[in-house]
Amino acid sequence: MELRDVVRPDRHREDFDEIFGRLEERGLADWADPGHHLATQTNTHAGERGVYFDDPSGHSLEIITWSYAEAARSRRPGAALR
Repeated sequence: MELRDVVRPDRHREDFDEIFGRLEERGLADWADPGHHLATQTNTHAGERGVYFDDPSGHSLEIITWSYAEAARSRRPGAALR
């Protein structure tokens, strides 16, 4: 598996299932958190979806249905993080 096969910054909600399906087809473990404590669960933060998995080199990667950049732009000054 190559990184470009599963992670691209322009992916949107409709692509999450396709990407996640590829992870499952390859038998890769996934977690809802970057600390790898919530195995086989999906992060549903703020009504969106995200999972973490390790690449072949052991680096933790994330697929998400939201953009951190968009979230930062839409956050009001002084607003608490969700």
